[in-house]
Amino acid sequence: MPMYRALLFFLSFLFLPSLSAQSYLGLAAGAGLGETTGLRASIPFEYRFSPHLSVLSEFNLVQRRNRELIRPLEDTEDRQYRQGMFNYLSVPVLAKFQLPFGKINPYASIGPEIAYALNVFTYYIEDHQIFSKRRSFSSLSARRWDFGLNFGLGFEHPTGDRHKIFLEYRFYLGVMDVISAAEREVYNEGSSLVMGFCFGLQEKKQEK
Repeated sequence: MPMYRALLFFLSFLFLPSLSAQSYLGLAAGAGLGETTGLRASIPFEYRFSPHLSVLSEFNLVQRRNRELIRPLEDTEDRQYRQGMFNYLSVPVLAKFQLPFGKINPYASIGPEIAYALNVFTYYIEDHQIFSKRRSFSSLSARRWDFGLNFGLGFEHPTGDRHKIFLEYRFYLGVMDVISAAEREVYNEGSSLVMGFCFGLQEKKQEK
């Protein structure tokens, strides 16, 4: 139950801020920069407190690969396994620090992320072809929940009064063991490159 409470806590950050000129909603997509992260799609929400500080949260669908998932299968099945992969629904909550230079605004972000695995797959080679197989979590001793920290570096470019595009490098470091087997510990990690756009939810009110 603590994980469910944490998820509700993170989701509250997405909806509690009032919709003002400092609130942004968008779409983003990206891919991993190595073997441990696959594709990702995001709905980012940003609430900006000042030109330098904002809170960024996202609804993400992200693929995380981990070869440690297939270790038990290599000893019990006569197949050449290549990779294991989780498909997660994740919600990060990040503090975003920005340097507003005008047309190009660099920023850094940091914060926790909680994730729930929708399913898990293994990939194996047979007859010189790669096949995938959906697995039960119990067959791999895998846990559905994951928790970790995100570190990001990027820049955004305003394309209008209330619109902007961005490009970000994101690194995820898992701190929760995703395998329930007592004899080993397995953690997710990986980096990705994400590109997207955001639009303001309300025009800024002019001060009198």
